[in-house]
Amino acid sequence: MSDSTKTEGKGLTRRAFLGSAAAAGSLALAGCMSSKDEWLASTEGEEPEELQPEHVGYTFHQFMCGGGCSLKCTARDGRLCLIEPNDAFEDKTLSTVCARGISEIQHVYSTERLQTPLKRVGERGSGEFVAISWDEAFDIIEEKIKGIQEKYGKQAVMTMTTGECKSQYNLISKILGCQTAGHMGNDTGAANSYDVSHGCTFFLDTYCGIGHGFPTNEYNDVVNAKTLIGLGSNVFESAVCASIPFFEAMEKGTDFIVVDPHFSTTAGKASEWVRINPATDGALLLAMTTEVLDNGWYDEEFMLAHTSFPFLVEVETGNLAREHEFNPARSRGIPAGMLIFQSMINMGILEPMDGAPEQGSENAYLVWDEAAQAPVSYLSADAKPVLEGEFEVDGKKYATVFTLLKKRQAGYTAEWAEGVTGIAAAKIKELADKYANNGPSILSIGWGGPDKYNNADVLGHAGAILVGLTGNIGKPGAGIGNYSGTMSSWRPVFGSWPLPEECATSPDTSNLIDLSQTNNDEIKAYIALGDSLQQYFPDRHTLEKWLTEKVEFLLYVDIYHMSGADWADVVLPACTKFECDEEIGGIVSSKNHLQIRQKIIDPLFESKTDFWIERELGKRFGLEDVLPKTAEELVRCMLDTAATPRVAGITLEDIVANQGIYRLNEAPSPRIGFEDQVYFTPSGRYEVYYEQKLDFDQALPQYATPNEAYLDNPDRERFPIILYNSRPSDRLDGQFFSASWINEHEMSVLDLNGVDMRSRGLQSGDVVEVFNDRGSFQCIVNENEAIMPGCGRIPQGVWSKYLEDGELNYVTNPYTEPRMRCQGDGPVLAYNDTIVEIKKAGE
Repeated sequence: MSDSTKTEGKGLTRRAFLGSAAAAGSLALAGCMSSKDEWLASTEGEEPEELQPEHVGYTFHQFMCGGGCSLKCTARDGRLCLIEPNDAFEDKTLSTVCARGISEIQHVYSTERLQTPLKRVGERGSGEFVAISWDEAFDIIEEKIKGIQEKYGKQAVMTMTTGECKSQYNLISKILGCQTAGHMGNDTGAANSYDVSHGCTFFLDTYCGIGHGFPTNEYNDVVNAKTLIGLGSNVFESAVCASIPFFEAMEKGTDFIVVDPHFSTTAGKASEWVRINPATDGALLLAMTTEVLDNGWYDEEFMLAHTSFPFLVEVETGNLAREHEFNPARSRGIPAGMLIFQSMINMGILEPMDGAPEQGSENAYLVWDEAAQAPVSYLSADAKPVLEGEFEVDGKKYATVFTLLKKRQAGYTAEWAEGVTGIAAAKIKELADKYANNGPSILSIGWGGPDKYNNADVLGHAGAILVGLTGNIGKPGAGIGNYSGTMSSWRPVFGSWPLPEECATSPDTSNLIDLSQTNNDEIKAYIALGDSLQQYFPDRHTLEKWLTEKVEFLLYVDIYHMSGADWADVVLPACTKFECDEEIGGIVSSKNHLQIRQKIIDPLFESKTDFWIERELGKRFGLEDVLPKTAEELVRCMLDTAATPRVAGITLEDIVANQGIYRLNEAPSPRIGFEDQVYFTPSGRYEVYYEQKLDFDQALPQYATPNEAYLDNPDRERFPIILYNSRPSDRLDGQFFSASWINEHEMSVLDLNGVDMRSRGLQSGDVVEVFNDRGSFQCIVNENEAIMPGCGRIPQGVWSKYLEDGELNYVTNPYTEPRMRCQGDGPVLAYNDTIVEIKKAGE
C-alpha cells in the first residue's frame, strides 16, 4: 500500500484546505489531499471563519451497486461529513448502508480523484499527461470524433458504460450516433464483466424470458422458502445490504445450504456448507435431476400445463414439431428472453426485435393427444397431452422432450457426479430430496463464481431443468436466479427524452468480446465511461496491442484514476453521485421505490457531472437545442412520460418531500414472478428444450468441462492453481480500491491455502509472481485456510497500482465457448476459468 493512502495525526485549517483544493486544479492527479487529516479541519486553536450552514440531502449511492441504498448525507461548510441510511422507508429493513457507502466520506476526497481534464503526452499506457482546460479537451474530442466519423462512418465510434461513472440516459451514444457496446445481443456484445456473466450463464433468457440472471422472485422472497440452495452465492459478503431476509429466513426454519469450493462468509452463517470442486456445479445439478427422475419426484401436472416437456421432437432432426414448416434461422436465432429488457418484463411491456423467433400463436408446437392418438396443437383446449412416449407419424419418429430428457440423463448418476464434484453420492441424493420434496425451494446461483467458467451454460440449463421438473417457480418461496440484490424489486419503465432521428445510435456491428482478440479494424474511437478496459477485457496484452495498433482515439471519462485511464488520449474528470451543480441530478428505481439524486456538495476540483459532460458534447455536435437543459428537466420528463401505472401521479415534489424516496404504486412485496404461469418465451410456457443449441448437441444439457479449470487438464501439471476473482465485501468491480479507510483493513492480496503456501516455501506477506503462458503479475500473498487447496483468490478488478507489478488481466483467460454465441446475452467472459502457477518473486 502506498504511503498516500495512510493516515497521519494532524489537522488542516479551512483556509489551507481551500488553498490546497484550488492549487490541485493544475495537477494531473488528486494528490493534494493524501490523508483524512488533510481534509478534516482541526477544531483546536483556529479562529473560525464564516461557515456555510449545515445541509442535509438525499442521494442514491450509484448505478452500479446492487444494494440500492438511499443515503442521507450531511454536509458541513460545503464538505461531505456524514452518511447514514435514509430513514424515510416505511419498511426499516430497507434503510441500509454498508462499509462502501460509509467510506464515501473519505473516498470522495480520495488521492486518486481525477481533478482536471488531461491530455496524453507520452506513449499509450505510459500514464503521462498534461492538464488542459475543458475547452481544450472538447476541442480535441470534437476534432478527433468528427474526423473519424467523416472518414469511416458513425459506427466507427463505440461507447461503453460501466462502473460508477454511468450516465442517467446515455446521451453520448445518441449525440454521436455511434455504436453502444451493450449487454445484450448475440452478435454485438456479451453480458460479461468482473461483476457477473449475466443471463448467458443462467439461461433465464431462454426458459422464462427475463435475462441477466436476475431472480424470478424478489430477493426478500427467500423468507418464504423451505429449502434454499446457493451455488457460489456469497450474499453475506458481496451483498451485505441484501442479507437481512436470509437471516430472517433461517430464523423461520429455512434450510439454507451453500455449495461453494471455498468456506465463504455465507458458508459460515448458513445451515450447511457443501464443498464442491470448482466449475463442476453443472454436474451436481445434472445428478440431482437424475435423482428427481428416478424417484418420481417431479410435478407431472405442472409439467403438462406450463412447460415444454410434453412437446414433440422430431427424432432425426432434433427440431420441435410444429403445425407447419418453420424457419430454422428464426428458431435458432435470438432467444425470446432477449426481446425484453428486465424492467419491461416486470411491467409486461414487450419490445420485439427484428428476426424474433416464431411465437406459438404463429406456428403452434405439437403434443401427442392421448384420446386422438395423434399430434395436436399444444394450444388446443381439448387436447389431453401425454408427458412421455415415442410415436411414428407418416414415417417420421417423434418423442416428447421429457422422454428425450430421461434418455439424456442416463449416466448422470450421483455416483458419477461424486467423481466430478467431490461431493459424496449420498449427499447429492440428500440435496435432490430436499430440493424436490421440502419445498417451496429456491436455487440461487451467485454472480462472480460458477458463472465465470466456460461450462456455465450447462449449469444454467441444468438448473432450468430442475425448476421445470419440480414446479419451483411462480409462487412464494420458489424460484431461480441470483438472490443477492435489490435489482429484483419492481421497476417502472421511465419515459425517454424525445430526440430527432439523427440521434439514433448506429447498429452494433462489432462484438465487444472479440474487439481486442481479433484486433478489430472497424472501431477507430472508443469512449470508456468508467473503466471498461479493466472490467471487460481478459488477456490484457491483446487489449494493449489493439489499443496501440488499431484505435485512433480513446476518450476516458471517470471519477478516479483507474487502470484504464493510462491508455487514453483525453481523460475527463466526472464527479461522484454526492456532487452536483443543480439541486436535482437524477432518478432511479430500487427497493420498490423511486429514488432521486439531490445535490449534497458542489463538484470538487474541476470535475463535472455526467449530464454536464453530455450537454457540452451535444453543443459541439450541434444538438444543444434538442437536449434537456437541466438534469431536473430530464428527470421530470422521465416521470411524466413513464409508461407504467407504477409511476402514475407521482411527482418530483412528492419524492423531494419524502426525503428523496417514494414507493411505487401497485408494487406488492415481495414480487413473485410468473404467478400467472405466462412466460416471455415463444410458446408462452417455461421452455427447457433449446433448439438454438442443436448444432452443439446441447438442446438438453450435456455435461462439459470448462476450458482450463478442470481436474484432468494436462496443462494443470504446469499451472496447477485455479485463479478465482472474488467479489469482496468492501469492493465493487474496480471501485473502492482507492478508499483508504477500506484499505486499512482489506488489502489487495492473493489468498492461498496453507497447503499451497508451504509447498512453495511461501509466507504471508511475501511478494509472489502469478504466471501462465499469457503473462504474469506480482502481488502480496496471504495464507487463508478458507480457500480450497489448488485455488487462489484475488479481488476482481484490482488496479495495477495496487499490485506489485503488472496487471491481473495479463493472465486471465480470453476463451469464449462457441456454443454460447447463439445465446441472447452472448458468451461468458470466463475470468475464473484461468489456471496459473505461483512462485516467490525473483526466483
